[in-house]
Amino acid sequence: MLRGEFRQFPVERLLRFLVALGQDVEIVVRPHGKTDEPARLRVA
Repeated sequence: MLRGEFRQFPVERLLRFLVALGQDVEIVVRPHGKTDEPARLRVA
């Protein structure tokens, strides 16, 4: 992980690491809407 290699860790485990480090984790799913733009994935 220290070298930025995250593929070997499931997403759930990465989220648990963040919580253990005192971080809040929020996942929001909402309808895309009716635009011509493709749906997007955003990590803030």
